[in-house]
Amino acid sequence: MSRKDFCLCTPSEFAEIFRQWQQRQELISRERWEQTRFVAMAIVQPYSKKGLRPTDIVKFPWDKQNEPQVPKGHGDMKRMRELEERCRMAAKENE
Repeated sequence: MSRKDFCLCTPSEFAEIFRQWQQRQELISRERWEQTRFVAMAIVQPYSKKGLRPTDIVKFPWDKQNEPQVPKGHGDMKRMRELEERCRMAAKENE
């Protein structure tokens, strides 16, 4: 950005330009780390008895953003049965 462009920017315009620049820098950094992780996985793979995924080598904070969010206790059968029973009781009361 030239000095003239900088002087013509409003504070909100400059903030948006900076935010976009910062996102681009973060993306570049992530790509480099992903490449490094992939190379490390390729180096370790011949010595592993099972197939490796890049996330088995190292997990990054942005990996958690891509994982599906499962509510705590979601798979608990006891809780599911309790909810089912409550629904049945509510249905009987509405009859």
